[in-house]
Amino acid sequence: MNRHTPALALAAVLVCSTLTACGGGGSSTTSTATTAPTISVQPSAVSVALGAAATLSVTATGTDLTYQWYKAGTAITGATSSSYTISATVATDQSTYYVTVTNSAGNVTSNTVTLNVTSLNPNVASYPAVSLANAFTSTLSDAQKTVATSTTSNDTVLFPYTRTDNLAWSGQAGLRHGLRLDGSVLTADQLTAANNLVTGALSASGAKLLSEVRAADDILNAAYPNAGWGSGLYWVSIMGTPVTDSPWMLQISGHNISYNITYNGLYDSATPMFAGAEPTDWTTGGVQHAPLETQRQAVYNLANALQYDATTGTAARLGGTFTDILMGASATGDTNFGSLNYPTSGRGALYSSLNDAQKAYVKAMIEAWVRTQRDYLANSLIPVYEDETALSQTYVGFAPGANGTADFAPNPNSRAVPLSSQNSYLRIDGPRVWIEFIVTPGSANPNQVAYRSVWRDKLADYGGSFGAGSAR
Repeated sequence: MNRHTPALALAAVLVCSTLTACGGGGSSTTSTATTAPTISVQPSAVSVALGAAATLSVTATGTDLTYQWYKAGTAITGATSSSYTISATVATDQSTYYVTVTNSAGNVTSNTVTLNVTSLNPNVASYPAVSLANAFTSTLSDAQKTVATSTTSNDTVLFPYTRTDNLAWSGQAGLRHGLRLDGSVLTADQLTAANNLVTGALSASGAKLLSEVRAADDILNAAYPNAGWGSGLYWVSIMGTPVTDSPWMLQISGHNISYNITYNGLYDSATPMFAGAEPTDWTTGGVQHAPLETQRQAVYNLANALQYDATTGTAARLGGTFTDILMGASATGDTNFGSLNYPTSGRGALYSSLNDAQKAYVKAMIEAWVRTQRDYLANSLIPVYEDETALSQTYVGFAPGANGTADFAPNPNSRAVPLSSQNSYLRIDGPRVWIEFIVTPGSANPNQVAYRSVWRDKLADYGGSFGAGSAR
């Protein structure tokens, strides 16, 4: 679209009054008439790729004109020129727009036009979640697939693709929005379709992690009955419309797990992802279970390689005591998103200062989280996180637990009081990737430990649809 700065149309009227003749001994005065605004060229609808610039413009005539652009009926701060430009579109820029043109003689409102933001993501053909999501919704009643008007609704699976709805997740026990992955809410056919969607959206290890976390909740509830615990208290929700050419998000959330996978976003994204375990392990029928074993092993290897090395044992040690992860969500949602205080100092040891074995453990830890996602997504993120330039700006740090070491050793369930490892903490802090893992006292039984972890992308949480998560 072309930018346009309207010319001011000035009408000068010379009024001549004389007793003899103009220019004689009489007098003359000059005045300016105000011409009301009119629109000669209306704004046009615009369609751009996600991340591209978009310009809306209007051509108007009149005297001393002022402009105000509106998005979905709300005035846009600072949008007071004949054209309005968005330098890099995000998903939420897709909306309706109009402009009012005003002067002292009146005002005129333009036609309302649509800005459509599309995706050119080359991975769209690899998204099995689109067909699986539509297969699931096809089994639902009209009420179960009516777009929710409340962020907390738990009688429908569909929600608007908005910041408020997307950020409504938590790893703590309690109600979630969406439909419960449980036979008391869904019919057998609906539950099968829902489970197909969930497992099809994740890698085999990601689906197993979800299954094991849910099983742990049954163990927890059997020992410490609580209305917020149990494998039936996990929800699925869809923000936006499952298609291949505009942004939408699949959210799977419950106690100790939250997957937030954005499709067709500005960035490939599976973050924020929260994963915890309580109990950390148990045995059923002679089979040992440990939901976060892959992640724990990766953390254990890196922590030991750092803390027992004469050089990195000092450089990577973080100041203070950690009692929880720093970048998690509250019980009511990801309420700190947009103001997350990622550290700028005291970040630990720089990756470039590590030896080859330590560097390998850093990459293994990154991949323990990223590989919970399907290959097309994991394979797009790992090269970004493990790019040599990115790694040259990546830090690793640990903090010791109650026994004076960063203790991430296996915790057999025969061990009665493993609290010496509580407060053991490890993180990876890169220009984009942020992964942290901590050993904490359990919520149900504070005499036993639990695990909590979060994986964030400082640039691409929620696909970048709502800006960066950092306060800076």
